[in-house]
Amino acid sequence: EKGRAEGATRHGYDGSPLIDGDHLLAEVGGKPDAAVVCFDKLTGKVIWKAQNEIPAYAAPIIATVAGKRQYIAFMVEGVMALDPADGKLLWRVPVKTALGRHVTTPVVVDDMVMVASHQAGLIGIKVVRDGAGFKASNSWVSKDSAINFSSPVTVADALYGVGPNR
Repeated sequence: EKGRAEGATRHGYDGSPLIDGDHLLAEVGGKPDAAVVCFDKLTGKVIWKAQNEIPAYAAPIIATVAGKRQYIAFMVEGVMALDPADGKLLWRVPVKTALGRHVTTPVVVDDMVMVASHQAGLIGIKVVRDGAGFKASNSWVSKDSAINFSSPVTVADALYGVGPNR
């Protein structure tokens, strides 16, 4: 689409696939509804396809957030979580930047999902239960703690990352 951030379309979708039991989840980026495709890891058979997002460069993760195992992906225009069993969208938070070249792997501490972009900054997304579903929203943003390429890590309750001029 004209004017839409390009993300990884220029250099390919470089986010690592993720193995979850008998499934291999990959950010394929196809349409319709094939941003993420879940394959049988032994046969290659498609189990499910989900969403019309453009993948970025960030590797996805599976983590338990708000009491539910979730596939979490930092895509070109936001962060989203899918149910690993069927690909159902659990929540989504927009993160818009000029080119959408999001690289950092999401990090989870308790019910906080953190992603970083050199333009958007370091973002903490709080995920809570909302009836039968989930509600996710930006809890905080630190532009001074922007991280571009190296994914942050957590040790105990501290988040460590390499950002500009630091």
